[in-house]
Amino acid sequence: MSRKILALLISVTLIISLFSGVLTASAADEKLVFELDLSNWTDAGKAVSNAVLGNDSAITVMGSPTMGEVSGNKFLNFTGGGTDGLKVADGDFINQNELTVEFWAKGTDFGTTGSKSYRIFSMATGTGGDSTSVMDIFGYNGRIFHRPGGTGAIDRKYRQADFSAYDEKWAHFVLTRKWNPAAANDGTGTWSGDLYINGTKLTPAEEAGNKEAQAKRNETSAFIGIGNRASFDTGFYGAIARFKVYQSVLSDKAIADKYAEEKYDFIEYADTMEIEGISAESGKISDAAGEIKVTFNNYIDTATLEDGIKFTKADESQIKGGYCVVAEDEYTKEAKILYGKLENNEDYVLNITSALKSKNGKTFTGDGSFEYTAEASYIFFEDFEGDEYVVGENPPAHSNIIYTSTEVENDSSNHLVCETNGEKYISMSGGGEVKKNSRINVAFDTPIEDDTFVVDLKIRPFAKNDAPNNDTPRDIMIVSNGTSSLTLGSIRYGDVRTNVEYIGSGATATGGASFTKTDENGFYDVRTRFVKQANGMYTITFLNPNSEKDGSAVFVAKSIGSVKSIVLSHLYPLDAATATDVSADIARIAVYKETEPKVLFTDFEKLERSDKEIKVVFNDDINEDLLTEDTFVLLAPDGRAVNMEYKDYSDRVVTLKLNDFLEPSTEYTLKIGGLQSVSGFTFEGGEYKYTTKPLNVIVDDVKLCNQSGAEIENLNGITSFEASVDFVGTEEDTTCCVLLVLYDEDGRIIRIEKNNPADSLVKAGKKKTITTKVLDMSGIEKIKTIVWTEAEDKAELMLEKVIQQEEI
Repeated sequence: MSRKILALLISVTLIISLFSGVLTASAADEKLVFELDLSNWTDAGKAVSNAVLGNDSAITVMGSPTMGEVSGNKFLNFTGGGTDGLKVADGDFINQNELTVEFWAKGTDFGTTGSKSYRIFSMATGTGGDSTSVMDIFGYNGRIFHRPGGTGAIDRKYRQADFSAYDEKWAHFVLTRKWNPAAANDGTGTWSGDLYINGTKLTPAEEAGNKEAQAKRNETSAFIGIGNRASFDTGFYGAIARFKVYQSVLSDKAIADKYAEEKYDFIEYADTMEIEGISAESGKISDAAGEIKVTFNNYIDTATLEDGIKFTKADESQIKGGYCVVAEDEYTKEAKILYGKLENNEDYVLNITSALKSKNGKTFTGDGSFEYTAEASYIFFEDFEGDEYVVGENPPAHSNIIYTSTEVENDSSNHLVCETNGEKYISMSGGGEVKKNSRINVAFDTPIEDDTFVVDLKIRPFAKNDAPNNDTPRDIMIVSNGTSSLTLGSIRYGDVRTNVEYIGSGATATGGASFTKTDENGFYDVRTRFVKQANGMYTITFLNPNSEKDGSAVFVAKSIGSVKSIVLSHLYPLDAATATDVSADIARIAVYKETEPKVLFTDFEKLERSDKEIKVVFNDDINEDLLTEDTFVLLAPDGRAVNMEYKDYSDRVVTLKLNDFLEPSTEYTLKIGGLQSVSGFTFEGGEYKYTTKPLNVIVDDVKLCNQSGAEIENLNGITSFEASVDFVGTEEDTTCCVLLVLYDEDGRIIRIEKNNPADSLVKAGKKKTITTKVLDMSGIEKIKTIVWTEAEDKAELMLEKVIQQEEI
């Protein structure tokens, strides 16, 4: 069998994903012929040149442009309307069938309407103004014009955009130009071209005269005007930097990549680090899981977020389940504080400290302390504080609550606001005696249709004796959509009970119990949770949240998909003998949205591939009984399930144990399903994508050599061999390893060679070459080079798995 081609593999499942030896488009491939060099400019000397080696250009400074600098990048300021500009003559520009012009620009008052014109760039064959132009871009009447074929009614190609979007803001401009011959050697054809701003191609406006040039001019004397037109009398109002010209048409991807690589180079930092705005000032805050957005006047050093922004209880103790501070981009002025469900009526504080820094090293200053009290996010709330009226008077006006006696609206003759031990409540019997039908109804102008919400009722039933007729229920919690209704609970024998026996045909029900636990004043907490199902109807859970022993009832409604009103209590006398037997008092009525279970955050993006655990933090308490190994599945990019198991759960935090190494700088998918919160809401499941932390080294180069040190492409005639890998350290000192797996002609592994462990440490920010040699090549037909970035013992353990899984 003839010898096989040498195989060099950087394992994507176990090893390095950043390999700079991969070929990418370079300046040479793109035919870069001009790059404006301002490194030697002074306003006195005004020295400019072409930075492309071997390419000389004749550059004349026109007018009086001045030098500026942003984030270490130099640019030229042009005053506009006059002679300011640069005239560049270069043989590499003329008579080219393909051309691309690239630059960064920041205009002044781009959105002006009228005759003001912005000649950012032009290429012309003479100084006669527009008549000699063969390619240009300018702003006029708030629009952008790019003419790849020059001037004239038949060759003008308009591009329309909101030019004012680039007022006082740096933007990346790319113009392309291509000659499209109509027939071979007859000189006819058309010019075409495109305009890109910030990596995106603009769409031409549909306007009359939107045509391309029909002829190709002689461009022997062509020159470029930067910041002005050919006659240097209609200049650009603004600044220009990084002006480049290519003898090719760059692809959409190449242009987008250039913008992505450079978009942070022209950020203008502030001289301070201060708060510009916050989404929640000090005061009340919803107890539902949520976020607080803080906007600064400067770009945030995201590495300082964790130490610089703290969200705790007022006593500085940790929030249940924790919180996280995130920035959605590496360069941003906005930080988000994500937190889970808070404890109602607890005090919290957000502290922004001097540990927070900006990208340009400015320390946060100012008052960064914000105090909050968590309260339920109410749709409706009434605790009867401030309501003072007596039997016979009408209750205070209220847009939602309706008091009814003898079925006459707003007749409150059976209602009285009372107080026990400082707690106010409304007595529906006017002091303990029911003489008329009496009810409290909460009505909603707009029906509730939320997927999840809760009705929280504090009620105290009363019965004087155990007369036989007292087992007839007095209804509480009658839910109505306006046409259909469902009764969830009742009062019997002086207790609150679920109403599964009297449900009727409006729903099905399971469970059911009599409540037993009350507070010190004898009030039951009755919580009714509404969760909308796929069919649009509600599943309703009726329970006492303060007592696990009380049980609960679950109603599956057949017709309740919205709630227009809730009758909280309906009392009525049965007859004269029992008229005084039953009473009810209500101390609180609250309707609010509930927190649905979801993943608040994980530590996934901080993981390195040698880490053994993943923390998943939920926004609410999870029913631990439902947590199993099947609840969480971690998928690699190829769809393979990572070997992982459920470890434990505590205080909203699930810990998962990893039995595989993770790939660095790689997006994994965490799939979660089959969970419920303790409060009863079902976690519908979902997919969460996370990217692991990059390695602390990158592979800069790999050399494969024979016994004489010459680079090789195959193993023909090779008697000894070495693989040298150049590592470049980034943030931390890192132990690296180079292993060679040696195969025979049948694909069987003969042995493994490894580098000297004493030579494996790569220092942060330093470059180091690690070499592995094979002195005996007998019987070897193929070599695989594997690069590791952790201790050698871990590498060998993982290599065994590679060998076992390999198809040979």
